Amino acid sequence: MIVADVLLWFLVITGTYLIFISYWLASRALFEGFVENCRQRIETHPVRQAVLGLTIALPTILLGLALLNGPNPAMKLLGATVILALILAGLIGSTGLAAQVGAGLPSPRDLSQPWRRVLRGGAVLGLTFVFPILGWFVILPLALLMGIGAAWRSVRKTVPVPVNHWVPAGN
Repeated sequence: MIVADVLLWFLVITGTYLIFISYWLASRALFEGFVENCRQRIETHPVRQAVLGLTIALPTILLGLALLNGPNPAMKLLGATVILALILAGLIGSTGLAAQVGAGLPSPRDLSQPWRRVLRGGAVLGLTFVFPILGWFVILPLALLMGIGAAWRSVRKTVPVPVNHWVPAGN
């Protein structure tokens, strides 16, 4: 293995790691109540969320693959959209898992900056994905399945969050 190969894999893994954390932080910022509801569901019933995610993901992936293999380009686009929407739901829902991991690593700054729980938990959770075989084929899919299950259950009921009034800097 030459240096270019090592650099390639280092950058692919680092980029993927940063993308996961970015999606988790963006989800926390945009859907605060939804993410909190996902976190509570994962905290209380993690196995139930994973099983529900599996029962939703398998038929959805099969449908998406069937549409992708069709001759019609519009159906291929629809199939890709179905699979990407499922992955996006898993990422948004797994923000609750990252928040739960971060809640287990408390910090005094959490009261003033609650997004730091997701950053800390996401950093730890994302690093578990890097571990060969176990991280790639067990922990990562399990986290996404938990996210899909928690997101599915949280669509109907979202925890209300207090409104933070944005004040421009310097005022």
